[in-house]
Amino acid sequence: MYKTVAEKKEFVKSVLCDSYLFEKYILNVHSDDDRLEIMKILSKKLIRVDLREDLNFLHMKDFGNFKFSLIVNLLFKEMANEWIGFAKERLSYSKEKALDEIQEKSRVMFIYSLVKQYFDKYKKEYLREIANTFFELVAMAPVATLSNQLVKDVLASKLLKKDNVPAYHSYYQLWTRTKKARNVKNLNISAIQVKISEMASKIDSNALSEEESLKVQDKLAKRKAYLKSVQDKSFVEFDESLKRARDAMVDSMLDINSFS
Repeated sequence: MYKTVAEKKEFVKSVLCDSYLFEKYILNVHSDDDRLEIMKILSKKLIRVDLREDLNFLHMKDFGNFKFSLIVNLLFKEMANEWIGFAKERLSYSKEKALDEIQEKSRVMFIYSLVKQYFDKYKKEYLREIANTFFELVAMAPVATLSNQLVKDVLASKLLKKDNVPAYHSYYQLWTRTKKARNVKNLNISAIQVKISEMASKIDSNALSEEESLKVQDKLAKRKAYLKSVQDKSFVEFDESLKRARDAMVDSMLDINSFS
């Protein structure tokens, strides 16, 4: 990519102080849609895996001390790793040399500043993912008997209240909603899978003309993409009441925590 040492040095100098160049070359980001897509992917990774014991209701012990600053710290590591990967692949740097390039205080602050910009703009993606795990925890209960202490604590807190009005007046109501929403999602997925199977059978039957086959293949590709989008959605998205409750939880988390 860059033939001489001087060219590499000049590129590194420019890309590690200019957010436009860093996004373009290191993150391969060119629009707000790209930024949002990255944040959605990372919100699932960080909340579901990296910070599951801190911010994932399915794994945490209590929610008394949300540590949202951990998200920013891990986002910094993710962006630093993107730089390291780029430097190794495109600049032929060793991992050690790539790391050395971002040890300088001004470059650390540059990356941290970019991370803060991303998080400040898209933090609700992370908070929705945290909230989604709570509703998943409720839906996992086999019966409508409130026996989970963490769920009890949340229901007794401000997290599911809007203007001090509870989103649900009973655990049974919440539990029933989560079960129904999960079933609706699963029914949607099943219906789409049936359509995909029917299209695939048409193509395999060899009963279609070449033109008809191409049209069905195009529809099949679109249907598969739609299936993935439905599978990726939280079941909360399939119930307006749950969505409002999740929004209330997100707003509460914004109120109770500092993101510094």
